[in-house]
Amino acid sequence: MRTTCYLFALAAVVAVCDAGKFIPNTHKRSLNRRDASADSKTYIVVYATDADKEAHQAWLQNKFVSSEYEEASTAVTKSYDFLTWNAYALTAPEELALEVADRDNIDTVMESVDYKVTDVENNAVPGLARTSSANRGGTTYSFPSSAGQGVDAYVIDTGIKTTHTEFEGRATLGKSFVNNGQGGDGNGHGTHVAGTIGSKTFGIAKKANLIAVRVLDASGAGSSDTVLSGIEFAISAAKASGRPSVINMSLGGQGDDPVTTRALDTAKANGIVAVVAAGNEGQDACNTSPANVASAITVAAIDPRTDQMPAFSNFGTCVDIAGPGVDIQSTWIGNGATPGDNGLTNIISGTSMSTPHVAGVAALIYAENPNGGADNVISTLLNIATAGKIRNVKRNTPNKILFNNGAAGFGSDANNGTTPGDGAGTATDAATDAATETAPATATTTVDGATSTAAEDAATTTEAATTTTRKTRRRGRKNKNKSNKAKGKAKKAKSSQ
Repeated sequence: MRTTCYLFALAAVVAVCDAGKFIPNTHKRSLNRRDASADSKTYIVVYATDADKEAHQAWLQNKFVSSEYEEASTAVTKSYDFLTWNAYALTAPEELALEVADRDNIDTVMESVDYKVTDVENNAVPGLARTSSANRGGTTYSFPSSAGQGVDAYVIDTGIKTTHTEFEGRATLGKSFVNNGQGGDGNGHGTHVAGTIGSKTFGIAKKANLIAVRVLDASGAGSSDTVLSGIEFAISAAKASGRPSVINMSLGGQGDDPVTTRALDTAKANGIVAVVAAGNEGQDACNTSPANVASAITVAAIDPRTDQMPAFSNFGTCVDIAGPGVDIQSTWIGNGATPGDNGLTNIISGTSMSTPHVAGVAALIYAENPNGGADNVISTLLNIATAGKIRNVKRNTPNKILFNNGAAGFGSDANNGTTPGDGAGTATDAATDAATETAPATATTTVDGATSTAAEDAATTTEAATTTTRKTRRRGRKNKNKSNKAKGKAKKAKSSQ
């Protein structure tokens, strides 16, 4: 029996139990350790470095058929290969999971939890114009003519309606870990996210490849084992393709999640830029995962019309940047049955919507410098951000709004501030903005109210003259990691939408 969660926000708080290596869910009564017939749950088990995996599995199989557990539901349902470390999904009673946690071959045991998308808000205008202007109030969207071409964006979500005309054949099913491997998107959340990253009309990177990694089913439900499978797949596929890649994760949960943290660290080490939502609880993002993962770009929300942070957006030192997340129109799978849903598009609010704006800009940067690596993409994106314009910035939150640098590109002049690396986009005034939005070497989309019509103009490519100063990311989040030998429990989570 799994803990009920909500795909981006609510999650289980964790605390170390007396087993020393196992971290139980303090929101749920621990099972009696002598009751081996109690309901089985799913756990993610991470091997220690240089573990004898065959010996461990042999020991585990003997446990499955022992008199102690022969009547319990037990199985190894999935194996994970994260290149430099390995794990597996275990179905077993808590008593057996505790025994596994005490084995020398094991580094982490984390209970799997369920994920679910949240409700939506309606009535919107797109955030494209805000992304290509250092000041609010713009009506055009300017971007490099490369437009993310050659970059793969892995959307770890509910799937993508790949046949949607807005995707122009660039959206494909990478892999589905729900519904017996079936593709599609019965929920809409993933299709909306993908549309903001790279659809023809509503997308930031209009030529990027959009790869559906389906870890949530049509009801928006999934679990830790499916989400980890999605990250594992993205790492493996990106390594096989050799193309620059971005991961979008509009999901999360409370507390520290050492396994997801390790997975995203591995992704970055292999050149993949991970962009994650800050969350929608109006709390410190450092309390949530993967928002508190230092190797990922963590995104809060602003209203692109007012530059104000909405009450729902999480905040704090673990946030790296804010992007448009209020009343965002994008692609959808519906039939017009709900307000704001005309079948092909829908209007939604949340940090789930802010995140793909940032993932799209990351794809733009990677397309312009495909050999630059993840660190270069992250530093460039944060350096060119517009600083000082969030009007009601919440405490300890960096005052930076996403900016794609319009026509200037991502070379030496990519920092829009007065000092290299300060992200001080306020140095660009409205007159410079207007010139940027009409300059050559970009394609321009006119944003017309809530409908956002796209008209891409032919453009020539220009290069900036010097190199952007790379910025070291600093986080002042709470130190919740007990040790790399602690057994971590997955947290309850909900969609950042």
